[in-house]
Amino acid sequence: MRNLGYMLLSILFSLAVLPLAGQEMKVKSFEHRTTDITGKVKPRYDNNEQACALIRVEVALSDVKFEGMVMGEPIEKTGEYFVYVPTLASSLKIKAEGYLPLEYVFPEKLIGKHTYGMRILLPGVPDAGELPRPTAQYVVMQVEPKNAMVVIDNMPRQLDENGMLFLELSLGEHSYQVLASGYRTQQGTFPLIDTEKTQLNLKLAPATGWLELSSVPADGVQVLIDGNGVGTTPCRLQLSGGEHMLQLLKPGYLSHTEKISVVDGQTLKLQRSLKINSSEVVLKAANPKAEIWVSGQKVGVGTWAGPLDAGTYSVTSRCAGYEDMIDPIEVRPDGERTFNLSEQVPVYGMLKVASQPMGADIYLDGRKIGQQTPYADSRVLIGRHTLWVVKQGYNTELREVEIKRGEMTNLVVKMTAGESRLPTQSPATASPATPATTTPATTTAEASGEVYKVGDYYNRGNLRGIVFWVDASGRHGKILSMAEEKFTWDQPGMNRLCGASNLKDGTQNQTKGESLSAPSFLYCKSQGVEWYMPSKEELMQIFRAKAKINATLKKMNQKFLSQWYWSSTERDSDQAWCMEFYGGQSYPKMKDVAQPVRPIANF
Repeated sequence: MRNLGYMLLSILFSLAVLPLAGQEMKVKSFEHRTTDITGKVKPRYDNNEQACALIRVEVALSDVKFEGMVMGEPIEKTGEYFVYVPTLASSLKIKAEGYLPLEYVFPEKLIGKHTYGMRILLPGVPDAGELPRPTAQYVVMQVEPKNAMVVIDNMPRQLDENGMLFLELSLGEHSYQVLASGYRTQQGTFPLIDTEKTQLNLKLAPATGWLELSSVPADGVQVLIDGNGVGTTPCRLQLSGGEHMLQLLKPGYLSHTEKISVVDGQTLKLQRSLKINSSEVVLKAANPKAEIWVSGQKVGVGTWAGPLDAGTYSVTSRCAGYEDMIDPIEVRPDGERTFNLSEQVPVYGMLKVASQPMGADIYLDGRKIGQQTPYADSRVLIGRHTLWVVKQGYNTELREVEIKRGEMTNLVVKMTAGESRLPTQSPATASPATPATTTPATTTAEASGEVYKVGDYYNRGNLRGIVFWVDASGRHGKILSMAEEKFTWDQPGMNRLCGASNLKDGTQNQTKGESLSAPSFLYCKSQGVEWYMPSKEELMQIFRAKAKINATLKKMNQKFLSQWYWSSTERDSDQAWCMEFYGGQSYPKMKDVAQPVRPIANF
């Protein structure tokens, strides 16, 4: 009898514990909702730029997790989740606390931009049936001019005194047409989905004529209409009827201004010649490594030759470790002139280097100093320098040091046992009093036979950065700048295709972006002629090397990689590709959003 009691207690205990192991979720239904256009109106794209399918998962739970080929974060709505998957996906795994994982195999091949519905039943929760979905939604229109006539689905509608229309219509696509006297008719379609209303801001374009404009010189002349830049010659412009002020500008030429009259529906053809107002000049810096700046803009290094408009200029010679030297020059439109710029004055600071153990060799900017640690020098050019501390039987230590005018910089390096490595530049013995930057280093990895790997610090010639990709030889590859800034991809409000569509080679995109003065591309160009903005696939190469890059940046006390970066690859006239560096996913973003930009260069 006692044994029977124990058996009953064991059975009851087992029944009580069993639900704790997890309850089972079941898929009640899965359907292709052909009339639901939410997936078309709010699309997402996979890594191959293919449109995803949208699955609306109805489940009475919060904090549900979805696994498999899920693109981006699911969107939680009331009683349902929006989950985007590629068309190649064959199943979806669903997890929730207290329930067994559910993996559902789709009964059909998914279609991009189409919407599917999935209903999930929970044990102990009565089936309330499908979520009630509205059959209608609102469209809100703001129209200019306010007296325009609006036709929706072939039925006239009345705007209020503010040019607004608020109307409830059935879900799906609807057609519209906006008409007004003196304006061009605008027509199109708009969608209505169950989760939000549709807002349309419609501004009719005035009835216009055309201007066909050519010039001498034949191209590159900037065209302004009524004070606004509209492009360069040759060009065909659509203008509102009436009088306009035309202005033509080109560096090296006198400007041209005149009043023109445009007639609606007609083409005005003009050709205008500009008069030369410049001279070919040659600017020679005393220091061949000095940057040459003309009126605040960098134009070259060492020597620069090119045209300058007639006038007076301030020319600055600029080089790390030297005082800026400013030379005023006057340019006249009467032939070529050569200007020899004044010599710069070096500026020194002091450096002390000690190591544990002592007796280590010192390389400053790739050149071997003639003494071992401890070492002191009172004549080191100011600015940033790369310092290598090398001793046989110890790991080589790399440091970036900042030398300041008249100040002593002290550096103590603790070395650890390991394998020593020489700097990437060919060392040459130098006197301690000789500035380490006076002799240029070899400019290519191939010349010295140096082999690189991902994560190495590259410092040759004017290029400094972190290696993120190398070829099979290890002598050629790509480096990432240690500097970054936030810029918009293009100038706000331009909404234009730049032609920067290359997915693999950012150098081609860089040329396109520079030609249109896009801010992010101009920033990369400002770092030097070798630097450019990475393409979409080059950003992926950087992401794959993220851990090694950040390890080197940490060692050099530099800023880690950010969460988001612009690529140089545009998607359309409004958006370009951006990559998030947490998961390595690429998403299109509006071009007028400021995001971090890090230039790259080839070596």
